[in-house]
Amino acid sequence: MAIKDFSTIDELREAFPSSFLANGTVDLTARREIRTLPSDMTVAGHLILDNCDNLIETPENLSVTGWMCAATCHSLEKINKARVGRNMHITNCPRLHVLSPALSVGGCIINYCSSLSELPKFHVDRNIDVSYCPEIQVLPWNDVRGYFSAVGCTGLKELPAPFSVAGQLDISGTRGLELRSDVSSPLILARNCEALEISDGSLLRRLGGNIDLDGSEYTILTPDSMPQAFSP
Repeated sequence: MAIKDFSTIDELREAFPSSFLANGTVDLTARREIRTLPSDMTVAGHLILDNCDNLIETPENLSVTGWMCAATCHSLEKINKARVGRNMHITNCPRLHVLSPALSVGGCIINYCSSLSELPKFHVDRNIDVSYCPEIQVLPWNDVRGYFSAVGCTGLKELPAPFSVAGQLDISGTRGLELRSDVSSPLILARNCEALEISDGSLLRRLGGNIDLDGSEYTILTPDSMPQAFSP
């Protein structure tokens, strides 16, 4: 089959009948014939788009009751408006550069997307993981209800102010970030960071042993003394 734009669910089901599973899941893994999918698509289970090499965008007004994943979709450029009940997991999509601000997801996992530089403030119920997206510079969320991870986000310039994370906060492998006193998390991982600044000694006192700076070079800035530099 040639590469095609699918405009209706019936057309999609006719082309790939085995992809529509009895539990409501739609598994389109490695369907390289798909360039676009029908708007207003509703999936009662999970939606799997892994290795859809020619898919350029997700459907507009997509609704997925379970989770959605799109891994190694080399042509994927845009995630359109969608409601995903559980995790939206996007991995290794090197051309992805647009996310709709009208997204609403249970959890957000976007990893190894090298062209993604901007994140709109869309709704996320729980965890957020944007690790290994080196072009991201700014984070739009001030309040995260689960864990937050930005491991290896070397382009990230600063953390939101204020920044409250209900679970673990992991900024390992970043460069030049500042951990301010208005950053709140029960456990902070900041391993192997370069030029990390900790702007207030009270943050370290508040966290006690619940911060891991292993392998990091960092400076503690205090209002009444010279900066104290530490290196691994």
